[in-house]
Amino acid sequence: MQDRWSNCLSTLDGHSSYVQSVAFSHNSTRLASGSGDNTVKIWDASSGECLSTLQGYSGTVESVAFSHDSTRLASGSGDNTVKIWDASSGECLSTLQGHSGTVESVAFSHDSTRLASGSGDNTVKIWDASSGECLSTLQGHSSWVKSVAFSHDSTRLASGSADNGVKQGPGLSPDGM
Repeated sequence: MQDRWSNCLSTLDGHSSYVQSVAFSHNSTRLASGSGDNTVKIWDASSGECLSTLQGYSGTVESVAFSHDSTRLASGSGDNTVKIWDASSGECLSTLQGHSGTVESVAFSHDSTRLASGSGDNTVKIWDASSGECLSTLQGHSSWVKSVAFSHDSTRLASGSADNGVKQGPGLSPDGM
Protein backbone atom coordinates (compact mmCIF):
# COMPACT_ATOMS: atom_id res chain seq x y z
CA MET A 1 0.00 0.00 0.00
CA GLN A 2 1.34 3.39 -0.95
CA ASP A 3 0.80 6.39 1.31
CA ARG A 4 0.18 9.78 -0.23
CA TRP A 5 0.87 13.23 1.05
CA SER A 6 -2.88 13.75 1.52
CA ASN A 7 -2.21 15.01 5.05
CA CYS A 8 0.42 17.48 3.85
CA LEU A 9 0.52 20.43 6.23
CA SER A 10 2.13 22.82 3.75
CA THR A 11 4.11 23.06 0.55
CA LEU A 12 6.96 25.53 0.72
CA ASP A 13 7.69 27.09 -2.64
CA GLY A 14 10.51 29.50 -3.33
CA HIS A 15 13.57 27.70 -4.66
CA SER A 16 14.24 27.99 -8.39
CA SER A 17 15.90 24.55 -8.63
CA TYR A 18 15.74 21.13 -6.98
CA VAL A 19 15.96 20.84 -3.20
CA GLN A 20 18.89 18.64 -2.18
CA SER A 21 18.62 18.66 1.61
CA VAL A 22 16.18 19.60 4.39
CA ALA A 23 16.56 19.73 8.17
CA PHE A 24 14.39 20.77 11.10
CA SER A 25 15.88 22.81 13.93
CA HIS A 26 16.05 20.75 17.11
CA ASN A 27 13.50 23.01 18.78
CA SER A 28 11.20 22.30 15.77
CA THR A 29 10.49 25.98 15.08
CA ARG A 30 12.40 26.25 11.79
CA LEU A 31 13.08 24.22 8.70
CA ALA A 32 16.07 24.72 6.41
CA SER A 33 16.37 23.70 2.77
CA GLY A 34 19.43 23.61 0.52
CA SER A 35 19.02 23.81 -3.23
CA GLY A 36 20.52 23.53 -6.67
CA ASP A 37 19.85 27.27 -6.96
CA ASN A 38 22.92 27.72 -4.67
CA THR A 39 20.85 29.04 -1.75
CA VAL A 40 19.66 27.98 1.67
CA LYS A 41 16.21 28.99 2.82
CA ILE A 42 15.06 29.10 6.43
CA TRP A 43 11.33 28.61 6.89
CA ASP A 44 8.98 29.06 9.83
CA ALA A 45 7.99 25.43 10.48
CA SER A 46 4.47 26.36 11.61
CA SER A 47 3.40 28.96 9.07
CA GLY A 48 5.62 27.91 6.13
CA GLU A 49 6.77 31.52 5.71
CA CYS A 50 10.27 31.96 4.28
CA LEU A 51 12.20 33.79 6.99
CA SER A 52 15.44 34.21 5.05
CA THR A 53 17.29 33.25 1.91
CA LEU A 54 20.98 32.67 2.52
CA GLN A 55 23.26 33.39 -0.40
CA GLY A 56 26.97 33.22 -1.04
CA TYR A 57 27.60 29.87 -2.68
CA SER A 58 28.81 29.31 -6.25
CA GLY A 59 27.61 25.70 -6.24
CA THR A 60 24.67 23.52 -5.25
CA VAL A 61 23.89 23.37 -1.54
CA GLU A 62 24.24 19.64 -0.86
CA SER A 63 23.57 19.44 2.88
CA VAL A 64 22.06 21.47 5.72
CA ALA A 65 22.11 20.78 9.47
CA PHE A 66 21.11 22.77 12.55
CA SER A 67 23.21 22.79 15.70
CA HIS A 68 21.53 20.95 18.55
CA ASP A 69 20.99 24.20 20.44
CA SER A 70 19.18 25.48 17.28
CA THR A 71 21.25 28.68 17.16
CA ARG A 72 23.38 27.88 14.11
CA LEU A 73 22.91 26.27 10.73
CA ALA A 74 25.67 24.62 8.71
CA SER A 75 25.57 24.00 4.98
CA GLY A 76 27.91 22.27 2.58
CA SER A 77 28.22 23.00 -1.11
CA GLY A 78 29.48 21.95 -4.50
CA ASP A 79 31.88 24.90 -4.32
CA ASN A 80 33.86 22.80 -1.74
CA THR A 81 33.03 25.04 1.24
CA VAL A 82 31.05 24.81 4.45
CA LYS A 83 29.25 27.84 5.81
CA ILE A 84 28.02 28.36 9.36
CA TRP A 85 25.07 30.74 9.66
CA ASP A 86 23.30 32.42 12.55
CA ALA A 87 19.97 30.56 12.41
CA SER A 88 17.98 33.60 13.57
CA SER A 89 19.49 36.47 11.59
CA GLY A 90 20.78 34.50 8.58
CA GLU A 91 24.19 36.14 8.94
CA CYS A 92 27.12 34.07 7.66
CA LEU A 93 29.34 33.53 10.70
CA SER A 94 32.14 31.71 8.90
CA THR A 95 33.15 30.03 5.66
CA LEU A 96 35.21 26.90 6.17
CA GLN A 97 37.65 26.07 3.41
CA GLY A 98 39.92 23.06 3.03
CA HIS A 99 38.03 20.42 1.07
CA SER A 100 39.06 19.87 -2.55
CA GLY A 101 35.73 18.30 -3.53
CA THR A 102 32.00 18.85 -3.11
CA VAL A 103 30.88 18.91 0.52
CA GLU A 104 28.24 16.18 0.54
CA SER A 105 27.25 16.12 4.20
CA VAL A 106 27.51 18.23 7.35
CA ALA A 107 26.60 17.38 10.94
CA PHE A 108 26.99 19.13 14.29
CA SER A 109 28.02 17.18 17.35
CA HIS A 110 25.20 16.91 19.88
CA ASP A 111 27.03 19.24 22.25
CA SER A 112 27.21 21.78 19.36
CA THR A 113 30.97 22.28 19.78
CA ARG A 114 32.11 20.49 16.62
CA LEU A 115 31.03 20.20 13.03
CA ALA A 116 31.88 17.33 10.68
CA SER A 117 31.89 17.55 6.90
CA GLY A 118 32.15 14.72 4.38
CA SER A 119 33.41 15.42 0.89
CA GLY A 120 33.96 14.25 -2.63
CA ASP A 121 37.68 14.49 -1.86
CA ASN A 122 37.19 11.20 0.11
CA THR A 123 37.84 12.86 3.49
CA VAL A 124 35.98 13.88 6.61
CA LYS A 125 36.97 17.08 8.36
CA ILE A 126 36.15 17.90 11.96
CA TRP A 127 35.90 21.61 12.67
CA ASP A 128 35.64 23.69 15.83
CA ALA A 129 32.08 24.99 15.40
CA SER A 130 32.86 28.32 17.07
CA SER A 131 36.25 29.29 15.64
CA GLY A 132 36.00 27.43 12.30
CA GLU A 133 39.42 25.87 12.88
CA CYS A 134 39.94 22.48 11.24
CA LEU A 135 40.73 20.10 14.11
CA SER A 136 41.29 16.96 12.06
CA THR A 137 41.17 15.53 8.54
CA LEU A 138 40.14 11.88 8.50
CA GLN A 139 41.27 9.76 5.56
CA GLY A 140 40.66 6.17 4.64
CA HIS A 141 37.69 6.12 2.30
CA SER A 142 38.46 5.36 -1.35
CA SER A 143 35.50 7.31 -2.72
CA TRP A 144 33.17 10.20 -1.92
CA VAL A 145 32.04 10.56 1.68
CA LYS A 146 28.28 10.88 1.32
CA SER A 147 27.16 11.06 4.96
CA VAL A 148 28.52 11.97 8.41
CA ALA A 149 26.90 11.64 11.85
CA PHE A 150 27.96 12.10 15.46
CA SER A 151 26.85 9.74 18.23
CA HIS A 152 24.40 11.28 20.71
CA ASP A 153 27.10 11.52 23.38
CA SER A 154 29.35 13.35 20.85
CA THR A 155 32.22 10.90 21.43
CA ARG A 156 32.07 9.03 18.11
CA LEU A 157 31.72 9.95 14.47
CA ALA A 158 30.54 7.74 11.62
CA SER A 159 30.94 8.27 7.89
CA GLY A 160 29.39 6.53 4.92
CA SER A 161 31.01 6.48 1.52
CA ALA A 162 30.42 5.62 -2.12
CA ASP A 163 33.14 2.99 -1.57
CA ASN A 164 30.33 0.94 0.09
CA GLY A 165 31.93 1.35 3.50
CA VAL A 166 31.05 2.83 6.85
CA LYS A 167 33.81 3.98 9.16
CA GLN A 168 33.42 4.78 12.83
CA GLY A 169 35.92 6.51 15.05
CA PRO A 170 36.43 8.99 17.85
CA GLY A 171 34.65 12.31 17.39
CA LEU A 172 37.40 14.24 19.19
CA SER A 173 36.89 15.99 22.47
CA PRO A 174 36.11 19.73 22.31
CA ASP A 175 39.76 20.58 23.04
CA GLY A 176 40.90 18.55 20.02
CA MET A 177 42.51 15.75 22.02
